[in-house]
Amino acid sequence: MARPKKEIDGSKVQQLAEYGLNNTEIAEYFNVSEGTIRNSFYEFLAKGRLNVKTKLRRKQIQVALKGNPALLIWLGKIMLGQKEKIETEGKSELTIIRKIVELGEKKLKTESKKNE
Repeated sequence: MARPKKEIDGSKVQQLAEYGLNNTEIAEYFNVSEGTIRNSFYEFLAKGRLNVKTKLRRKQIQVALKGNPALLIWLGKIMLGQKEKIETEGKSELTIIRKIVELGEKKLKTESKKNE
């Protein structure tokens, strides 16, 4: 006989996702399997996580626009595709040393002598 179905409020799942809980933690909260949460409440999970990302992004922009230089630079790189130019002068030289170790046949011969 199957267990009785638990009544789970989708808006509560969404709220917990907004708080940053992962699927396993939400499942533990409701005392159900992670698969139940993942499969039955996908839309609520997605909406909750989108809401928290939106709030976080909005807050980052507010803080940056108040004059936080580090955040201004970081958001410029992420959102505007800005990057620092690295300029080099002169000539550069790169030497690559490659060493090939041959173990194949020698190792096999040694092992076969030990086994004999």
